[in-house]
Amino acid sequence: MKKRVFSGILVFILLLACLCPAALAAGEINVTVNGEAVVWTDVRPFIDENNRTLCPLRAVAETMGLDVTWDPTAREAIFSTFYEDETGSMHASLHFPINSRTAYGVATVTDKETGETWTETDTLEMDTAAVIVDNRTYAPVRYLAEAFGYSVDWDAATRTVLIEDYVYEGTPIYMECYETEITDDYVTIFLSRGELFDEILDYAIGDVTLNGVSVETTFLPWEDVAYLSEYYAADLVGAFVVYGDFSGSVRELAIDLYLLYDETTEYVETHYMSL
Repeated sequence: MKKRVFSGILVFILLLACLCPAALAAGEINVTVNGEAVVWTDVRPFIDENNRTLCPLRAVAETMGLDVTWDPTAREAIFSTFYEDETGSMHASLHFPINSRTAYGVATVTDKETGETWTETDTLEMDTAAVIVDNRTYAPVRYLAEAFGYSVDWDAATRTVLIEDYVYEGTPIYMECYETEITDDYVTIFLSRGELFDEILDYAIGDVTLNGVSVETTFLPWEDVAYLSEYYAADLVGAFVVYGDFSGSVRELAIDLYLLYDETTEYVETHYMSL
């Protein structure tokens, strides 16, 4: 488990944003989490003196599956969750001090392989303060949602805050070609782990074209390229050779990458490279 992994799991790069000004019109405000309506008990969202929409966060947090606690000494509302996989675990929490425009996040990470534990913290400057009204904690819901990896939008027609799981537009595999690996007759393409690599079971190179014409390829045995991970990509997972006429000034490759997500689901991702 690498520390850099967790900077992507818990989104502590918290965006400074507020709800859309359209929310300031008269009428009740609703919130949904992945399409599920948040059920309010005896209180609802309201507009504060800074023209920001504040929500009773407990109801929203519990719909998001977060644990909610109250620290009476520090006067903080704490929202937390626990992540675990085969490489390690992390307890992540977001703290909202009452009457403060500064919230802060804490992530305690444990690496299963080494047993190492470390803590990462970050602060969030908000444009309005968390408050207590009628024994309920209110704060801008966008800060809470984005801290735990959700995206937030506003539907003006229904006056609804839309909280959805954030979909990262990443790739399972990166392709790179270095100048030292280009000749007039062939090039070597290196494959390295992308953000979504752990989501696939297997991969294979499909059709490859050079300047629009299909060309031959050969996958290199791992024992022939493993040592290159020290010099090129630390996350190297393979390499292959593309044969063709690379002597010209126009060298455009289109490479079909076949990705197997489960035993039956295959997807083709085309990579384009200019050499």
